[in-house]
Amino acid sequence: MGKGKLILICQSGGKFLTDDDGTMTYTGGEAEAIDINQETSFLDFKLKLAKLWNLDYDSLSLKYFLPGNRRTLITMRQEKDMKRMYDFHLSSVSAEVFVTGQEGFHSQALVSPAANWSDNIAVTHVAYGNVANVPIQVATETPEDNSLVDVGLRSRKVAPRFTSESGGLVEIPVTVSTGPVLPAKSTSKKPIRKGKTSLTSSNSKLTPKSSKQLGMGSKSSSPTSSPASVSKRRRVMEEPSVLLEDGNVGDTRRRSLRNRGEIRKPLVETDEDEYLLSEEDDADDVDDDDNVDVDDDDKDYVHDIEAYYPETEDVNSEPQMSYSISGVNDGSVQSLVASWKRCITGVGQGFESVVEFRDALQKYAVACRFGYRLRKNESNRACGVCLVGGCPWKIYASWVPSDSMFRIKKFNRRHTCGGESWKSAHPKKNWVVSVIKERLQENPNQKTKNIADSIFQDFGIELSYCTIRRGIDEAKGGLHTSFKEAYKHLPLFVNKVVETNPGSIVDLVVGEDKRFQRLFLSFRSCIHGFQTGCRPLLFLDAIPFKSRYHEILLTASALDGDDGVLPVALALVDVETDETWRWFLEQVKVAVPSLRPLTFVSDREKGLVSSVLEIFENAHHGYSIHYLMEDFMRSLKGPFLGDGKPSLSYYLLAAARADRLDGFKVYTEQMKRVSPKAYDWVMEIEAKQWANALFEGEPYSHITSDVGEIYAKWIEEIQESSIVLKLVAFMNRVVELVNSSQERSREWFSHLVPSKEESLVEECKKASTLKVFFCSDTLFEVHDGSVQLVDISNQTCSCFGWKPTGLPCQHAIAVLNTKGRNIYEYCSSFFTVESYRSTYSEALGPVAIDLALVENEGSSKEEEEQVLPPLFSRVQGVDKRIKDRKRGRSVCCTKCGGVGHNKATCKDD
Repeated sequence: MGKGKLILICQSGGKFLTDDDGTMTYTGGEAEAIDINQETSFLDFKLKLAKLWNLDYDSLSLKYFLPGNRRTLITMRQEKDMKRMYDFHLSSVSAEVFVTGQEGFHSQALVSPAANWSDNIAVTHVAYGNVANVPIQVATETPEDNSLVDVGLRSRKVAPRFTSESGGLVEIPVTVSTGPVLPAKSTSKKPIRKGKTSLTSSNSKLTPKSSKQLGMGSKSSSPTSSPASVSKRRRVMEEPSVLLEDGNVGDTRRRSLRNRGEIRKPLVETDEDEYLLSEEDDADDVDDDDNVDVDDDDKDYVHDIEAYYPETEDVNSEPQMSYSISGVNDGSVQSLVASWKRCITGVGQGFESVVEFRDALQKYAVACRFGYRLRKNESNRACGVCLVGGCPWKIYASWVPSDSMFRIKKFNRRHTCGGESWKSAHPKKNWVVSVIKERLQENPNQKTKNIADSIFQDFGIELSYCTIRRGIDEAKGGLHTSFKEAYKHLPLFVNKVVETNPGSIVDLVVGEDKRFQRLFLSFRSCIHGFQTGCRPLLFLDAIPFKSRYHEILLTASALDGDDGVLPVALALVDVETDETWRWFLEQVKVAVPSLRPLTFVSDREKGLVSSVLEIFENAHHGYSIHYLMEDFMRSLKGPFLGDGKPSLSYYLLAAARADRLDGFKVYTEQMKRVSPKAYDWVMEIEAKQWANALFEGEPYSHITSDVGEIYAKWIEEIQESSIVLKLVAFMNRVVELVNSSQERSREWFSHLVPSKEESLVEECKKASTLKVFFCSDTLFEVHDGSVQLVDISNQTCSCFGWKPTGLPCQHAIAVLNTKGRNIYEYCSSFFTVESYRSTYSEALGPVAIDLALVENEGSSKEEEEQVLPPLFSRVQGVDKRIKDRKRGRSVCCTKCGGVGHNKATCKDD
């Protein structure tokens, strides 16, 4: 599939008119232009159209015409249909989509289970009426009654109604849970400032929780106000807020329907070249006279955080909705930070060590939103001052030998900086690591950006990528094992795979220096599925494993009857070279014995033709159409004649799919008329490696998608983990894929798999209007405005839609109906439900490794089976496509005309 943009002209409200020749035209209604690409979600697209034209989501119907055919409408019902539509219009700039449905959009569609929303998306919608400053009551619909929303630890999704005093109902999606009755909250909407070095942006769904967002209303926008330091105050309702479930973290977080409160960006600048800015030592000694003894009940304390965190609440005031974070039993960030503000109580407070004092001071500073530095930071004494010069805030603590305690000697609570110190505050290393560790305990596979967003959201502290990245490394070292040490547990991983999936082939290769080199894995279930239910096609690909040691994942994948990816063999190698590819192919030959001639498909740039043909007897090798199209479009340079540049991709695909050599020549000649350079580029590639007319292996030219894309997405989700945890998570994705396909096929009762059955039905509808003329017993002419030749003995059609795909095209179906033949007998047996079930007849067992067990077993065999990480080295032989992008233009000398230097460095005298 191409990576370009397709403009959809979406029309609704009109009607179709049929001309005498059967073509249809659409008149009346309204039209909107919407851009899509290959990443566009069908469900998001459908919902957008439903909202755009106020149509019922469930009744919405989307149809389109194929290029060059305005007689038959094609229906889009699911994600695959939209992908096919995108492929059909690959060479087009725009396409028409016709939208129909019942009038009336309902907001319940936003939380409908049928919508299958992504875990990373939380969508809310509310139709606001004249309900400003009107008390609103949240009610749930249950079989018994309509009671107020209960909020507790166990959450569930309902579609409540907000009832205003005026009697109007406003429906919004909401997550509620059992517990005390809580009314909805609201604040006003303000913009968020975007920083240069921040991982958070204005487009991020995560915003720092201001005092108003956390339900702690502030009467002013003082810089000292924070989500961690503002009291819970009553305020007037402006707009409803709800509880939404954050699918990324797995906990329930409070979100408003709009960005609320005056949200200020905390200016926490961090040098990305440093780890975490350490505490600054000042050579100036501390003068005890500069420190003011302040008792805990000093009335001159102007920064009294008790005003922000009252110990008790008015039971008549509005209770606050809370969200949970790790380490807090009651699931409340307010409770967590409320405990931090008591970390420093006053003069005389004791600590076990200076380390404990520093940790307490850091939490206290975060709770009160101010920045400080330690002028003295020694093992027996520490003195902290406000970052803003002239501010009298100071704290001095030292070791008391008689008490064996580290005690606060002097403490001036008073701030006069007005919160300016918070703008340049830097969190200390230990505090950042502890916060990151808590988030990793919830989800070890969290991405760096997600962690940065959650810290910014919970505490209002903005950290750079470098800071979070190194904090993750140290936190993971404390949680289980470091990235480097994780390699020693690879033998245990191998044993676990064989134990949970007997018959699977796993081979770990370690060098003489005990450094990791290669790991091969092939599940027995996948091998059996490929041999019994899949076409003899294997797609070879290499995907970066996104590890700090730059390993590469080599894959050999088959396609099931529903065109789903089946991982037949996988290998993790330290570097991608011709040698490692040859080793991988040799392992595939041993693991996947096959009596059928196999067809291998790979990127032309890999240069695997010779290795494949040497290792596998009677095998065939073809170039991936997906990568061939990418290289072709990247190489195109003007001028372009005739139909222009967009037509070249169509001609290339048509040439690849042509059944006969004359058809191949026709399309390449048409390409030559548009761009001779493009024609020359195509002719330099061996046509027998990609053109269907000359290719002797299993047809595959109709497959234009990136087969290895699914692996790249899996790796993206787990890239933050160490090697063993990453392998476990990746293999469990394979297990989930196989087992879910097995369960899904049990619900099918058609002859072909649903996608193929649907395609066949659509072709049958088109065939009903075609005219068939006999040329011989096996050769026929079919007229549909143009003339197509159908040969039922060889199962070919001049439209290229039968043999390559394995399904009869509309012209073949018209002939078979005329002859009274059974259409299913002319469909590929690989597309039957029976073959699909055979592919996934054997289930896979999940690979589970307990972290504590990994450490125990790994350490016991450390000397015997120790595995070290590979030596870091960039992959030799960088992809040519990458080099072309970096090459840029050559420097030309204006003096001698030479290339590679200018006139200043010219040596021509």
